[in-house]
Amino acid sequence: MGEQSRSDPDATGSSALEPDGAIERLVALTEEDTSEADFYRTVVTDLVATTAGFGAALWLADGPGLQLAVQHQLSHSAQPSETQAVRLDEVLTGGQCRTFRGRSDSDALEILCPWRFDEREFGVLELRQHTDLSEPALAGQERFVSVVADVILAYHGARRLAAAARREEQWLQIDRFAQAVHRPVDLEATAYEVANEGRRLVDCDRLTVLLRRRSQWRAMAVSGTDCVNRRSSVITHLEMLARLVAAHRSAV
Repeated sequence: MGEQSRSDPDATGSSALEPDGAIERLVALTEEDTSEADFYRTVVTDLVATTAGFGAALWLADGPGLQLAVQHQLSHSAQPSETQAVRLDEVLTGGQCRTFRGRSDSDALEILCPWRFDEREFGVLELRQHTDLSEPALAGQERFVSVVADVILAYHGARRLAAAARREEQWLQIDRFAQAVHRPVDLEATAYEVANEGRRLVDCDRLTVLLRRRSQWRAMAVSGTDCVNRRSSVITHLEMLARLVAAHRSAV
């Protein structure tokens, strides 16, 4: 369900924004490790603050259709109404910003601007605006919403690149791990390489390597230590647990 952003300007820090300042602020967020929720919330609050509109919303891909992701000073349901769904689909299909007018002069203008990263990541940015805008002013508003939609597109591109970089780093870590554990020829030394390098690879507090000796399981290496403390109750219980897990052949 879409998130309702806070409307207190002091809470959002987005009051009285100039267009260039708003765009610079959003672009800066695309270059940081900003969560989707925080980024989308900033988009809609800054959009309203910059344009002095009634409210704004962001609709995101939900299977073949769209679902509300976040809104500011609006009261949409999570799923678009029949009329909204038709308009959103028209804008996505056309690929251009469009302005829709209500049935009466008192209805707000609805500026919708699409963005599409790929077949799974796409959406529409919505701005509700006053009806008394001049045509030049309205054209300017459409251009601004279009630029913000481009920033959303850039954000998704940056996230995709960051994810690719993380995957590449993970593969490099796996490669370094494989090289490290194959260097020693001694079993205990290999166990310690697995424990120490493996802890960094899986990002855990401590990693213990246990080996089976006949019917018993013994802790051979504990990351961050030089030797295994055989008197430790933790090691004793860990060896018992390893025996039970091995017997049932099921991870715990």
